[in-house]
Amino acid sequence: MVIRRRVIALSALTAFLLTVVLSAQQAPAPRKPTKAEEKERDTIYTLLDPTKTTSLPNDLSLQWLREDILKSSSNQEYVPFIVSIDPSKKIGRAHV
Repeated sequence: MVIRRRVIALSALTAFLLTVVLSAQQAPAPRKPTKAEEKERDTIYTLLDPTKTTSLPNDLSLQWLREDILKSSSNQEYVPFIVSIDPSKKIGRAHV
């Protein structure tokens, strides 16, 4: 009976010490983007900003229907989307 109490007390102490050690660790600082990444980010923001871009012709009559944003645990995103194409518009094909 005494051995069980010692084992339980030792297990509880070990769990407490592991909890204290793990809670004292700090997350690594986020990495700073490189110049190339900053330039790419700025280019994408410019393309997506409706006040800075001119409207392009919509030859295929594309219509955006919806998008879903799925995030993974490794800080990545997957964005499936659905567009509609007007079937009355014909797309020319190159002849070989």
